[in-house]
Amino acid sequence: MKFKSMILVCTGNICRSPYAAAFIKRQMPEMIVSSAGVSAVLGHGVDTLTAQIARERGVDLQEHIATQLTRSLLYQHDLVVVMEARHQTWIVDRFPAVAGRIVMVSGRKELEVADPIGLSPDIYRKSFDLIDQGCQYWAERLAL
Repeated sequence: MKFKSMILVCTGNICRSPYAAAFIKRQMPEMIVSSAGVSAVLGHGVDTLTAQIARERGVDLQEHIATQLTRSLLYQHDLVVVMEARHQTWIVDRFPAVAGRIVMVSGRKELEVADPIGLSPDIYRKSFDLIDQGCQYWAERLAL
């Protein structure tokens, strides 16, 4: 199956998934890409450190507004990319029909991208490094 769209999912949709979505959009401009949170901080932009570190990496998240993950959003996308196993569990518990379309951003079930919110800039950078690696993995894999 050729994937034409993906949604990246984290908890609050103010850090990891907006950054990952922007990274994928840059790598795969033809892909329709969105992001959402399982417990979104509705109406908020990305947190300050996310904006700063994303900017250091050439990613502008100024326009991002947090969005709650919904059934409609899930069904609008071919692939659901999550940061942590608990995101997958949350989705499958509520929307079991999409279980076969969910993957970890890292490409490996055992490697999660932990939420850096409230932690040091170095922890953010480590999380974003994992996101960069995972998104690059998916960009290469989906390009085949």
